[in-house]
Amino acid sequence: MSLLQNKTVVIVGAAGSLGQCVALQFTSFDMNIGLVADTHLQNSLHSLIPEIQAGGSSPAVFCGDCTEEHFAMRTAEELLQKFGKVDILIMVDGSSTVEAAENIRIADWDQAFSTSVKTSFLFCKALVPHFKTKKAGHIIHITSDLAKRIAGGNSLNSATRFAEDAFFKTLRKELRPYDVKLSIIYCGLINADNTMDFQGNSHQEEWPKNEDIANAVIFVASQPSYVAINEILIQPVSQDYP
Repeated sequence: MSLLQNKTVVIVGAAGSLGQCVALQFTSFDMNIGLVADTHLQNSLHSLIPEIQAGGSSPAVFCGDCTEEHFAMRTAEELLQKFGKVDILIMVDGSSTVEAAENIRIADWDQAFSTSVKTSFLFCKALVPHFKTKKAGHIIHITSDLAKRIAGGNSLNSATRFAEDAFFKTLRKELRPYDVKLSIIYCGLINADNTMDFQGNSHQEEWPKNEDIANAVIFVASQPSYVAINEILIQPVSQDYP
């Protein structure tokens, strides 16, 4: 029997290709799976329902403005009402602007920080009290390795990733006395459907795929309560470290 069986996992950012892949990897464990994304992406979430049900798990879809506190708090309340508990919260980073610093629009800067840093803060704020009360839980943040390195043309990506990284690492320290785990999975170049900036790269077929990242998520999430995997860095062999 898997340690994941009968648990409730919530995936914020579930509509993207990586988020969908992560959700589908959980389907065979007889779990409750909450799918969260912005309203305009709801069709992508609803399309997952038949596959999740076919795998033996129970899905629930929550769509709204992920940058609004009211939506985050209401989603947490509805999840607890429907499933009785939340065991795992997964935050999946989205993409943001790749541009030289002087060419970044103020609107793009504000949106990137809102959709990544603010969203992470809001959903953690909504569910952390539940984790602390039951003295159990697991937060998994799937992010870019740009939280660990600097690359030209990625000032906005790096700024949001570094900010999130500081938030989650600090939160990890706050939660450890409550036996709540927080894992960060850093991803380098990925051969994904939305990797538009590298289309045509001759080495792209040698990069990790969404399924490889999702497998790592399952590995991290399925550890016994006394094992904490704090960080994993996944990159292609061909990519310079870090």
